[in-house]
Amino acid sequence: MALALLRRPGTDEILVSNSRDEVAGVDFQRPFGGGVDFGERGEDAARRELVEELGVELGRVRFAGVVENIYTFEGESGHEILLLYEAEFADPALYAREVFAGVEAEPKTGVWRDLSGPDGGLPLHPPGLAEIVAKFG
Repeated sequence: MALALLRRPGTDEILVSNSRDEVAGVDFQRPFGGGVDFGERGEDAARRELVEELGVELGRVRFAGVVENIYTFEGESGHEILLLYEAEFADPALYAREVFAGVEAEPKTGVWRDLSGPDGGLPLHPPGLAEIVAKFG
């Protein structure tokens, strides 16, 4: 998996999607991104996923770290290696947007999450992500 970590300039906010595990009845947030196709570089996957999920282009993208995540979602066990990329929007005007409407068949809404403030009780996935984001803050 490849995730794009988009931080709103001058803040501790990152762009996340709101998600839900229906089986566990738990809401959570996660940065946008997705699977890396065979033969595709992680950075290219992060760029492609942002176009597919939100219809936005990325400008500068740089490797930020790796997180291994062993989890249960929708009652099924999973194990993923996540490549994390610090990213910037190609269009700086997008940072002024408060909400991003998804464009996929099952769209996810994008919102800014303040890592220095209260999280509203929503866990941030994958675990360990906030520590990596803090390094490039």
